[in-house]
Amino acid sequence: MISLASDSHTGVFPPDVLLVEDEDSYADELGEYLQNHGMTSTRMSRLDHLCEEVQQIAPRVVLLDQFVHGTDALVLLPQLRAAFAGGIVLLTGNRDQTDRVVGLELGADDFIVKTQPPREILARLRAVIRRSTPTLAAEGAATGASGEDGARWRIDLERRALYTPAGEQVHLTSTEFELLGYLSPRIGRPVSRADLYTAILRRPPTGPDDRAIDNLVSRLRAALAPFMGRHNPIRSMRGVGYVFVGLDVAPDPA
Repeated sequence: MISLASDSHTGVFPPDVLLVEDEDSYADELGEYLQNHGMTSTRMSRLDHLCEEVQQIAPRVVLLDQFVHGTDALVLLPQLRAAFAGGIVLLTGNRDQTDRVVGLELGADDFIVKTQPPREILARLRAVIRRSTPTLAAEGAATGASGEDGARWRIDLERRALYTPAGEQVHLTSTEFELLGYLSPRIGRPVSRADLYTAILRRPPTGPDDRAIDNLVSRLRAALAPFMGRHNPIRSMRGVGYVFVGLDVAPDPA
């Protein structure tokens, strides 16, 4: 159901863009342009199970062709918006002003005509990402992850750095950061140990005694503990795996 372009996401972090486009040549050209300008992308060529896939891969923005195999994607917008808090940009060859207004009213963040040059598409995607992509800061707002002055936790995927509300960098190993980067867009959603082995270690567990992921989770918890007080941001779920519940306030004063 999902076809990955040559610039597709590796699975370590969510992709910047999920491109939903049934025209192969256009998708390949746009995907290559995005890649050359620092944006990862994954492609779907059908609308089937779009909401489920968006929730699974957690892109920063969905770039959605208005007509995919003859189906008008406008009919899916309310459902997609209800399931996805990130950016939604409609891409169309249709210049009808009415469709643009309807699309925006149904939850789209922008409406781009396909004939626009790739440079403008890139700029508008970046603008939507800045405005609407859920980050640890936004998730922190929903879970109380702010200091008294309103500062938020911040994860910088480009610099691979995590900062506390006070602006202090939390020192994480590369693998610990990859784990946090994988869990943070999936806040409140159980993630299986098997999925973590595949996404983070790029291998299946070797057997029931393989504790590599559990040890990695323990190390990430330990790295965050000095800033968490009694709060445990990664909860264990017996028989399932783990769930990331968000970052909390700075530790209680002694």
